[in-house]
Amino acid sequence: MKPVYKGLGAAVMRNETKRDQRGRYPSKSPGGQPKPKPLSELISYPLATQQVCRKVGATPRQLQWWDEHGLVRPRHVGHSRLWDREHVTIAFLAAELRRKGVSLQLARRVVLHVSKVIDLAKRDSRFYVVTDGRKTVTTDHEEAACEAAMNWPGTCAVVRIEP
Repeated sequence: MKPVYKGLGAAVMRNETKRDQRGRYPSKSPGGQPKPKPLSELISYPLATQQVCRKVGATPRQLQWWDEHGLVRPRHVGHSRLWDREHVTIAFLAAELRRKGVSLQLARRVVLHVSKVIDLAKRDSRFYVVTDGRKTVTTDHEEAACEAAMNWPGTCAVVRIEP
């Protein structure tokens, strides 16, 4: 890189790398772009509350309230909460159900059912939850979740969870 313009103390640099016929820069690996790592490898658990808020889409106060009322029970270290994969998955499920209009009591019922049926701590592949708060179906297949939702007697919520 050679400096092209210097102004106000910052240098604008020009990239000397040659482009291919399509005008793109060559990739660093001969087979194209490197394969992205799975999300489970990029995230190191346990997470802090602020990280969980960004991942789940809830406020710190919501997470605190859910903890106080037994919906999710993260580890406590002093005054901090540390969130393992299982707790983040439960918080994500609860937040999605609340966004879809399911009451907190029914969300608690669904979370209890899902945590009994599926070992969330060891689960590393996506799964689907179809529920109306009273009846809950969990499946690994998108087609089965769509089929269950289409044949549901009334209104239901479908949540895709990727730990």
